[in-house]
Parts: sequence; structure tokens; C-alpha cells
Amino acid sequence: MEQLKAQEGGRVIDPMQEHLFSNPVMGLYMKFASLANDLVRSIPLTENRDHLKDNRNDLEKARSE
Repeated sequence: MEQLKAQEGGRVIDPMQEHLFSNPVMGLYMKFASLANDLVRSIPLTENRDHLKDNRNDLEKARSE
């Protein structure tokens, strides 16, 4: 097992997994999934606004007007 891990760069590839990923449709799906993962990862998650509070304040303003 250790020898197989060394040959594969530290990871073991399951024969079923290898068979599935040799399918061109699955390969295209995996490329799309990788692109979507990169896109989601590029979205910054540093916004600390309370959107519910902002919406409540806007509703209160609209009600008073």
C-alpha cells in the first residue's frame, strides 16, 4: 500500500474511480465543478453587515412615511 501511495504522489486511485473519470462526460463535469469551485472561492466573505437589521430599518422608515 505504501509503495502504491508513493507511486501516485501520496494518494491512492480506486480502479472504479479511474474508470469513471476516463468517461469524457464525467471529465467535462469535473472541469465544470472545478471552475465553479474556483468561482465560489473567489467571492470574499468579509462583509459583516446585518442585512435583516437593514431591512427592518427600511420597513420602519417606509411605515413612518
